[in-house]
Amino acid sequence: MPYIVQEDREFYDKDLKQLIIKLHDISHWNPGTVNYVIYRLLLGWWQHDPRYHTICSIMGTLSCVAQEFYRKISALYEDQAIAKNGDIT
Repeated sequence: MPYIVQEDREFYDKDLKQLIIKLHDISHWNPGTVNYVIYRLLLGWWQHDPRYHTICSIMGTLSCVAQEFYRKISALYEDQAIAKNGDIT
């Protein structure tokens, strides 16, 4: 995952924090709502540059985000569950 410079993060973080609060307080992280928000973000990207290259970029970005989430969150969670409950033998 491209780790952007701190100044760029700060530019987006205020708005992202507000969106996170809305998703938590209003929708309680309803998967349909989260899907809608992500889809609208990607649709905006597509509408800004509607060509095959953009489709490839969007699909690649989604793949990288899923892999990074697995690497940083899911794998750690699974390791903790194995430590707590034991591994499958």
